[in-house]
Amino acid sequence: MAKPRINFSESKLARSLVERGVILGDVLEGLFQNCAETDGLLTEALVKGGFLTDWELSNIASEVFNLPFLPVDVHSPSDEALEGLSPEFLKRWCIVPLTKNQDLLTIAIPGSISPQAYEELAATCGSSIAVVIGTVLSNRLWLDTKFS
Repeated sequence: MAKPRINFSESKLARSLVERGVILGDVLEGLFQNCAETDGLLTEALVKGGFLTDWELSNIASEVFNLPFLPVDVHSPSDEALEGLSPEFLKRWCIVPLTKNQDLLTIAIPGSISPQAYEELAATCGSSIAVVIGTVLSNRLWLDTKFS
């Protein structure tokens, strides 16, 4: 039996933002293009560009993906969750590993995660992954502080 494909992608989140009238499609296309050119994340561009607040983005992402909201300033990440994970990979995708319990790694994502990043993380950690929604700014601040 084939494993179901996880889809917490930027494109799914982006469609929902347009459908909700949060952002215009042509503005979003420009942001996508800029992110592709700079290797940036759409969620960071949305928040840093002032299109919506970090909390608004997290709330919408939680609804769209039907995931709990758990920012890192509410639940401090454990050091054992970081074992075997590349700081560069985590910083690139703004992912914060929160806990690791046996074969389950819980991560906080900044509103979305690319399927490729999810699959690479799953292959690297050798565990099942539980996903929660964090915030763009608190994830980035925690990662920058931890790995400065």
